[in-house]
Amino acid sequence: MFIISRIWKKLSRTGLVKRRKKAGLKFFSDNISKQYQNLTPLIIYFSALLLKLVLYNFIPLSYDEVAYSVTALNIVQNSSWLNIYNSPDLFFFPPLFNWLSAFFVFIGFEQILAVRTVSMLLSSGIPVIIYLMMKENGFSNLRSIFASFLWTVLPGSIYYSVAGQVETAFLFFILLSAYFIQPEKRSAKNIIISALCFSAAVWIKETALGFSLVFAVIFLLDKEIRKLMIWGFSAFTFCLPLFIQSFIPNEYDLFFELNNDLINWGMISFVKPFENIAVLAGLFSSDKLLMTIFAFLVIAFILISSVIAYKKSSSSFIVRFSIISNLVFIPFFIIFPKKFEYYLLPVLFFSIMLFVISLKEKKEIFILIALVAVFGSYNGLKWRSFIRNYYDETLNFITLVANEKPGATIGTPTPHMAVYVSKKHNLDVKIVPLDFFSGYDPGNCRKEEDRCILRNDYFLSDDEFFAVLFCNKWPVEREKCNIEQMKKVVEKIEKKKKGQIFTLYEVKE
Repeated sequence: MFIISRIWKKLSRTGLVKRRKKAGLKFFSDNISKQYQNLTPLIIYFSALLLKLVLYNFIPLSYDEVAYSVTALNIVQNSSWLNIYNSPDLFFFPPLFNWLSAFFVFIGFEQILAVRTVSMLLSSGIPVIIYLMMKENGFSNLRSIFASFLWTVLPGSIYYSVAGQVETAFLFFILLSAYFIQPEKRSAKNIIISALCFSAAVWIKETALGFSLVFAVIFLLDKEIRKLMIWGFSAFTFCLPLFIQSFIPNEYDLFFELNNDLINWGMISFVKPFENIAVLAGLFSSDKLLMTIFAFLVIAFILISSVIAYKKSSSSFIVRFSIISNLVFIPFFIIFPKKFEYYLLPVLFFSIMLFVISLKEKKEIFILIALVAVFGSYNGLKWRSFIRNYYDETLNFITLVANEKPGATIGTPTPHMAVYVSKKHNLDVKIVPLDFFSGYDPGNCRKEEDRCILRNDYFLSDDEFFAVLFCNKWPVEREKCNIEQMKKVVEKIEKKKKGQIFTLYEVKE
């Protein structure tokens, strides 16, 4: 023992032991770090999912998610897994989201919980893909985690990641598709997997077709024509049943939007899409001037971030994919007549990626983490007041009718929420759907708007859908509306109560 002690002291004086200690500690820390990093995707996924579960009851119920839930319920109750739209509970979108929701209804989930579960499970995968793509494109662990964090906590992302709508579900599959065509991953197997994921996005929402142009440009820039042909043929094959179904009468039409005007010259807006991005990020106000200022700040934010990110890492796949996606979708939504903010979620996503990549120093990232945490908490509360609370208002109106006139009929062009509320709260009313799209039965009111409304005891609608009943297009084009017939109907109904969203009318005649 004495000899060993003497040797140890000599080695200590030479510094050899210290170096070995340091080497051992480094080896240990590196292994721990690697293990931690291997667990990071799981930690990110379950953290995102936990946040959604915590905020579940905080998120107001939207009309669209009720409509999806009704379709899912109909699939299960009528065993109509293939012919899902052969029902008065029509919701005209591709079937995959409805099938997934129907599965959860089938195993016992309440219908709203079912659609929200699908949305939460899929959307929680988005920050994971962000992290993996950032890391695999050479960015630091800190920057990759921050990008995931930033997307997760923004008010628009939180809301549409919980709400039972298709927006974040289709975005998840698009990003997963992009993940598998990164240059270092482009094996024949991964290209087919990418095409399958892309097709899944199309089977959820038809606007995913727009990303086919983005993928094509990516392959062409890399001069990989053969791989593009494999990807394109595979994607076409997977989407073929949808294409075929679009030509079957009374079934879902994948090209539904193409049957309407893709361009309405009176509704082109350069500012509105950027206002919508500002809203999704948590910047919103009732002041029109302030929203315009926010819009131009967003424009500057996207332009500057894109230029810096491109200069910094022009060869990076995620930079190229983000810039090309924005160049495709921003002009499209400038001319597209429907101006819903959630259509811009993909643009918000790619803009966030470019912004995080454009940051220079670690200090900037840590400061932004703190600012985003405070900003996100504050604007999350504001966001709730911004989102239209269809559920509470519908409940108030239907309760009023049920108490005043039990068994009364209520005509409405937005029936799904009213039916759901009346059944859930056991209210003694009859909801009569007034479909505003021609060809859908029962309840089609085309050219019989006055009869459809006046045959009921009450009429419940927001101003836009009320107008749609007398028009040939949605969004509304005044020159194509039957204004005279609308005036005759208005004379025979009396405003009972007006809310933030809906107005309840009592039919006088």
